[in-house]
Amino acid sequence: MMNDQWAWLFEDGGLSAVTGLPPMDSGEALAQVLAVEAALAAVAETDLKSGFLTVYADDGRMRGAVEPPARDRDPGEVEMATRPAAARLTTLGGEASAAGDLVWTYGVMDWSGIGGETKGHYVRVWQRRAEGWRIVFDDLLLTPPPRPN
Repeated sequence: MMNDQWAWLFEDGGLSAVTGLPPMDSGEALAQVLAVEAALAAVAETDLKSGFLTVYADDGRMRGAVEPPARDRDPGEVEMATRPAAARLTTLGGEASAAGDLVWTYGVMDWSGIGGETKGHYVRVWQRRAEGWRIVFDDLLLTPPPRPN
């Protein structure tokens, strides 16, 4: 339970409980993140890693199908090493918190490799920070191969 002497910080027009920034309209927050996702997708088509490094939080967490989830501070290097050099990212949707400080998005990531086409689904949590929107959590789930007949 929140101490009542600090409640004014988080009430209408106060600071966000998560980031300490003034609240933002949730629709505007989602629109901003979708624009950042579109820019990330454009870079990812030729260089996935550098695209991520521009928006990945220093204290973020990244999880994938190959490596287990990080148990401590992980800059995502281990997981990024398992991902392709380039990929197509297609954002399918998302939603923003009422304070406009957190946004989650989901979509499809697909790429070509030695084994042919690979596809997965991602979910990301974005946080609005003083330096802009940053990915604080990224999870990639690979689509299972088709069942043999």
